[in-house]
Amino acid sequence: MLYLHAELGSTSDVAKQLARQGAPEGTVVCAEQQSSGRGRMGRSWYSPRGGLWFSLILRPRLPLHRLNLISLMLGLGVAEVVERLYGVEAELKWPNDVLAGGKKLCGVLLETEAEPEALRFVVAGVGVNANITSFPALPAVSLQQLLGRKVDRCELLAELLNRFEELYRMLEAEPERLLEMYAGRCSTLGREVRVEMLRESVEGVAKGIADDGSLLIETAEGTRRVSSGICTHLEQS
Repeated sequence: MLYLHAELGSTSDVAKQLARQGAPEGTVVCAEQQSSGRGRMGRSWYSPRGGLWFSLILRPRLPLHRLNLISLMLGLGVAEVVERLYGVEAELKWPNDVLAGGKKLCGVLLETEAEPEALRFVVAGVGVNANITSFPALPAVSLQQLLGRKVDRCELLAELLNRFEELYRMLEAEPERLLEMYAGRCSTLGREVRVEMLRESVEGVAKGIADDGSLLIETAEGTRRVSSGICTHLEQS
């Protein structure tokens, strides 16, 4: 089921309402623009007309500690599709960004609802800067800016959903293979990074991705396993 809206506060808020009402896995909520789009840790997400803003309802058969793999899966899917459709060289920045030329092209935000030891659903919000001509003081870029032309957002959405479905099956059946594919495109690995969490930050060299999607960071005190946060690349690769 695909729900299309001219404007919403947040596609993820509507998707969560639908999920609570029993909407099936694979339901998509899409909006021409969002007035209250959001990113990780409460940050706002610039969501004007021309972008591709949508949220996907999932009911995965995964252990709770591995849900972060969904964010990696979606970022990988976006990178693969924009490269195949448009020849755009996209790289992945852990945990939820797709970059082109070092600037953000796409972001992913997972929101979950669970009971004790039982997941009810995941809503995955995906924002792709498609046909946008300028960004207010943001290190971001759009497909239109990269290509010098507008892209067909309907085609892009269809290709993304098809690839997400393929990768979702891989995630449930062969998570190790998906992690290997993600790591091969992840520009965070090998770099000096700082990850800011709610109560602390960790600095060191990103050495790998753990089986639950966490970032393995080699610090002066030893290897830290970081499951979420705002990641900053401190040096160029």
